[in-house]
Amino acid sequence: MNALADINQALQQRGFVSIPSPISACFTTTRFESNPSDGWYFGILQAKKGPISAYLAIPDMDFSRAPSVWIPERPDWLIGWRPHLLSWHPPLSENLCYNDHGQFHLLPHEPGRAILRVLEDAVITIDRIADPTTVIEDSRREIALLWRGYSDSVFCDVEPESKNVLCSVGMAKLKGKNVFLISSSPIGLADKVGCTSPVIVAAQAIIYPEPQNPLYLTVAGPPKTLADVRSWLMETSSETYKRWHKVLMSQEHFTKRIYWHFFRTQSQLIGFKMDKVGNLSDIRGARQIRNFIRTHLYEKPADVVRVSPDRMDDSFLVRRNLPIENDDLRGLNILLIGCGTIGGYLAPALLQLGAGLDKITNKGCLTLCDGDVLSNQNIGRHALGLNFMGMNKAVALKMDLVGKRSNVHIDAIEKKVDTIESDFKNFHLIINATGYEPIGRRLSRALRSEEWYDSNRALLHVWIEGRGGVSRALLEDSKKCACFDCMWAYSVNQEPKSRYPAYQLDEWYERANDGYATMTPFSVSASLASTALAIDSILSWRSKKPSPRFRSRSAEGVGIKASFSNDLQRNEKCPTCSI
Repeated sequence: MNALADINQALQQRGFVSIPSPISACFTTTRFESNPSDGWYFGILQAKKGPISAYLAIPDMDFSRAPSVWIPERPDWLIGWRPHLLSWHPPLSENLCYNDHGQFHLLPHEPGRAILRVLEDAVITIDRIADPTTVIEDSRREIALLWRGYSDSVFCDVEPESKNVLCSVGMAKLKGKNVFLISSSPIGLADKVGCTSPVIVAAQAIIYPEPQNPLYLTVAGPPKTLADVRSWLMETSSETYKRWHKVLMSQEHFTKRIYWHFFRTQSQLIGFKMDKVGNLSDIRGARQIRNFIRTHLYEKPADVVRVSPDRMDDSFLVRRNLPIENDDLRGLNILLIGCGTIGGYLAPALLQLGAGLDKITNKGCLTLCDGDVLSNQNIGRHALGLNFMGMNKAVALKMDLVGKRSNVHIDAIEKKVDTIESDFKNFHLIINATGYEPIGRRLSRALRSEEWYDSNRALLHVWIEGRGGVSRALLEDSKKCACFDCMWAYSVNQEPKSRYPAYQLDEWYERANDGYATMTPFSVSASLASTALAIDSILSWRSKKPSPRFRSRSAEGVGIKASFSNDLQRNEKCPTCSI
């Protein structure tokens, strides 16, 4: 039985019948490919509170696009706004969001069963939203998405505070489209997001702090007028309502032309722009303010345009994807030694964790140090491309990073690390990404002799063993822990031997036979694996859980020893730890 026959048979058992597309007569759409009449069905869903009519649309038989359920008319027991019902267009009326957060699989080898699962979950969703109290929980989860109502892009880079924050509203062009910039410096924000046109500042905005309890929507739905905003705030947050109403009644609201109001909730920003209320700066004195409030809040409530800005502040950009237990790198002075095959990938990863960004009063800086030039031999496993060939690696990497984030503080040092040892005291984190053993030993010795370590300083070594089968990282955050020299066993008049060999076969250490005897071949995968290992070590250190300080991760292959991690014991014969 083919997929279509299997689906038809399953739906017939539930009383759904195949119909022509109900939208083809209304307007042209590219939403559904193939023959629309083959993909549309109509039937009755049996909810707990009663039957409800529904359309079912199946865009394709392998479910690469999920089937959709449409409710043409609500029954009396489903009156009021619901987060899971999206208004659309007659005759479909409302789209039902049934598979919340992708909780089940649609299997193309069992199409009939998959479609019945869609109908079952649609009924479960309807039964849930039939209870109006579920609006609170459901709307809190996706309040920024449910709030959206403005077509132009709006960006905001104002950091969260525990008080009302007044800022400017600028307008500019980004890729040919209008954007609004909510910021204390709209020009700086325009540069941050890549606007090229001049910035016009025409109004002010106010941002209210996060209330004790998160905001939510009610069965009245997102507000459409100033009166709706008042009712919504009075019901959901009395503390935010008092702040908002006090501003609305103040002379400052009019003299500074505060047309935009925003509310923080659950790391998001939602708000509105007052529409068609005239020039606020013309309102002067208590009488005119009362007249304005009476007219636009009570008698003829002014329309509002809902806005959910994209947060562009560093707190959000850095913290959005980090677990709460991980601290970031903002406000730290970081030295990355080596901008080659590891450092080239590690630097932008550090940037994403906040390296080079300020944190309140602490000015952070990412310093790149490398004395070498990017050549054609590096391109195959370096983050930088041919356009940087012939440039110093540190300088080229700085140019690339500044292009990614304009407000970052980055320095580039075109020298070998031995020329800047006197500056080590200025850094909170030093990363040795050179993969060169003498530099690792020198750094451990130099920092231990100066008693550099404290509760907020660390040295991290990260390197690739041999032909790339093993990546390793060693963190030194105290004189009590093992140093880089502790990695070897020492005997008189003998070459030091690794205490923790990475390989069982010597072929993993063989050099290339291409005329460059010092080159060890490995692919870019080894560079990326080492970068990931370094980031994990740094995040553990920042979370004040630095163990295990030594981490060894292995790829699959004959002769490669398995991954392991632990806190290395100091070597009693270590020449560095004896200092």
